[in-house]
Amino acid sequence: MVATSVTKSSSTAQKKSKRDSRAKARWSADWKKHHSKYHLTDSDLKICNDVRQQFRAASIPQCPKLLSKAVANVVEDYHMRKGLEEVDAFMQERIDKAVRKWIREKSRSRVRAAKIGTKSYGARRVFYQQNKEKVKERAAELQKEWPDAFPIDVGAQALTEFFSRLSKAEVDRLQTIANEWNAMGPGEQGNEDAAIKAIPKRSLAFFEDCRKQYGAVFFVCYAHKTSKGVQAGIMDYTKNMAGDGRSFSAKMKTEIAESGIQDLWEEYVNSNWGIMEAEQEAGVTRRMGRKKSADLDVNEWGEPILPEVDEIVESGQLPPKIQGAREYLQTTLRTFLTMHWGLAGPVTSKDPIVPWTTIIENPWDYIRPKYLPDDLVNLLKEPSKVAIGDCMQLLTFWLHRQRQGKDVVFEFSHWQQSRWKDRVQ
Repeated sequence: MVATSVTKSSSTAQKKSKRDSRAKARWSADWKKHHSKYHLTDSDLKICNDVRQQFRAASIPQCPKLLSKAVANVVEDYHMRKGLEEVDAFMQERIDKAVRKWIREKSRSRVRAAKIGTKSYGARRVFYQQNKEKVKERAAELQKEWPDAFPIDVGAQALTEFFSRLSKAEVDRLQTIANEWNAMGPGEQGNEDAAIKAIPKRSLAFFEDCRKQYGAVFFVCYAHKTSKGVQAGIMDYTKNMAGDGRSFSAKMKTEIAESGIQDLWEEYVNSNWGIMEAEQEAGVTRRMGRKKSADLDVNEWGEPILPEVDEIVESGQLPPKIQGAREYLQTTLRTFLTMHWGLAGPVTSKDPIVPWTTIIENPWDYIRPKYLPDDLVNLLKEPSKVAIGDCMQLLTFWLHRQRQGKDVVFEFSHWQQSRWKDRVQ
C-alpha cells in the first residue's frame, strides 16, 4: 500500500510539472508573437529602400505619407507570402515599428536635421519676425500688469493685440510673404537669427547619427554670420569616445588653447568675412570663451603696469565682476604674463596664446632667473591653478621691482608660436 501511494504521488507531480511547462511554453509563444520584433525580409527591404529613395525629393509634410505607404506595402507582401485571410493587429503593429525604424535610421541624418530648427511660416509668424522689438516692448508692459503670468503667454498676448488690428489686405500680404519664405527661406536676416538657435541642434543631430551609424566622432571649427557680427568657435562631439564621458576639449583644454588652432581659424574667418554688408567690421565672437582678463595700464613701451595688488586685496576694493581675492590675483597674474608674452614675439600680439604647459616644464628656458628667482620658480603654474598665497608672492616680487623704478620689471627671454614649434630668442 505504501509503495502504491508513493507511485501515485510521483505520477501526479510529473503531470503537474508537464502542465506547467506547457503553460509556460504557450505564454512564451504568445509573448513572442505580440512583443518580439519583426525581421524584414529581402522583399521587405526592397520596398523600404524604394520609399527611402523618395525621401530625398520629398518635403517634410510628405514624409509621414511615404512611411505609411511603405508599411501598407510590407503588410500586403506579408499577407500574400503567408497566404493569410487577414493580418492580425499585433503583426501589423510589429511590421509598422520595423519599417518605420529601418527607414528613419537610414534617412535619419536628413530627416532629423530637416525637422530640427525648421518651422513653417504663417502670416502671424512673419509679422512677429518683422516687428520683434515692438512686440517685446508690449510684452514687457503686459508682464508688469500681470506679474504672475508666464512670459510665453504674455508674449503671445502682445502679438495677438498687434495682429488683430491688421486689415485683411495686410494679413493677405503677410501670408504671401510666408509662402515665399516657406519655399525659399526667410531671407538673410531671418536666417542669421535662426542660425543661432538651429545650428547647435542640427549639428548635434547630424554628428550623433554619424557616431551611431558609422562609429565616427567629430571635433570641428565653425563660423556663421549674425546680425551682430560673426560668431566662430569649436564644436566638440567626442565625449563618448573615451568611455568616461569627458570630451577631447575637456581633457585637453589648455593644450588646445596653446596650439593656437582657434586663433588661426578666427584669423581665416575674419580675412573672409571681415566686412559685413552694412560695411561695418564684423569682429569674431567666440563660443569657447576665454578666461577673464584684468584691465592693466601700460607704459610708454606698451608693457603692463601692475596695480598695487597687496593694498587692493587688503582693502577689499576689488574691480567689478571679480569674485574674491583669489580670482582677482589669478586674473591679474594671467593678464600680466599674457601681455608680456604678446610683446616677446617677433610681431606684437594684442591677444596671444601662452603655451603654459611648455613654459612651466622648463621656466628658465623662457624667463631669466633675475625675473623669476629660485624661491619663486616652483610657484609658477597655469594661473587658474596658482594658490592665492603663491599668486601674491609672484605679483609682489614684480611689483617691488616696479616700485624700485627698474627699467625692465619682467620679460620673456624666449618665445615660441606654439608648443609644437621651436622657441626663438
